[in-house]
Amino acid sequence: MRVWQLNSGPEGRSYADLLVRYGVALIGPGETGAWASTSASAFPRHVTRFATEVSEGDAILLRVGRSRIVAAGEVASGYQYLPQFDDVGGLDLRHARRVRWFPFATEQEAHHGVPASGGSAFSPVTDGALESLAESSLRPETREWQPAQLPALPPELPFVEDRRPAVREVAAEARDLWSLYSEVSRQRGALSESELVCHLVVPLLGALGWRPELIAVEWRSVDIAVFRRWPRTVANLALVVEAKRVGAVSASALRQAREYLDAMDARVDVVVTDGFTYRRYRAEEGYEPNGYANLVRLKASGVSLLDELASAQFICEVT
Repeated sequence: MRVWQLNSGPEGRSYADLLVRYGVALIGPGETGAWASTSASAFPRHVTRFATEVSEGDAILLRVGRSRIVAAGEVASGYQYLPQFDDVGGLDLRHARRVRWFPFATEQEAHHGVPASGGSAFSPVTDGALESLAESSLRPETREWQPAQLPALPPELPFVEDRRPAVREVAAEARDLWSLYSEVSRQRGALSESELVCHLVVPLLGALGWRPELIAVEWRSVDIAVFRRWPRTVANLALVVEAKRVGAVSASALRQAREYLDAMDARVDVVVTDGFTYRRYRAEEGYEPNGYANLVRLKASGVSLLDELASAQFICEVT
């Protein structure tokens, strides 16, 4: 039995309860599709490890933040790709395994004295104390009360059409482009960032009501800067958009956008996109992910994010 650790987000933004409720271990990013050996190079190392190196019967320690462990679990399935988890608090976590979780009591989880976790969302455990914790938590006598049957998974939510004709037109364009470039092995060179901005991102902003004079491309190193009103000044910034090639969206995109904002002494929301998917990071929440939309697979939660990115939401705040 190998022991692994899974990070379920920081304190105050953890989705650990969801993992325990549905009996799953989830990681992302999931935008590039299900893991496949023929396209393994297109996936981050931790996704490949999750898909190929974990075995049924292995143990997983469920972490919250860097230094708290809230449950131990036994892996109960092979690798799965579950579309219903494409928006977990703004995170796309479709890479999955079923897990029988054993939550710790409150007084236990606060006193493990466990070392801080590394930066990866999923990694092997190499600390002897953590290995002992997992083994003792999954002893047969400890698991006697656990139901043999795993909890039912949530239903996959249906796709929807946006009520705005202009947004529907952009989404249709995105689906057409995605059908041409959807093979993972071809994605890395399929569309440049400039093409994505031209063909999808700027048209979507226009469809959401932003006038051309309020959308600046390559403004002060920012891919796209969106303004509440004219003139285009830092004081009038509404949000910034960082565009990456398909399959290249990562945490570095947010970090890069924040560096640009820090240089301008500005603090506004950031949207990271590959043209097809849009993830919003809220400035007022410490740039934690908050909202996700996929134009190719648009769901009600995605429409809600588009509503919040529409020009009326920002302009009404200052009029």
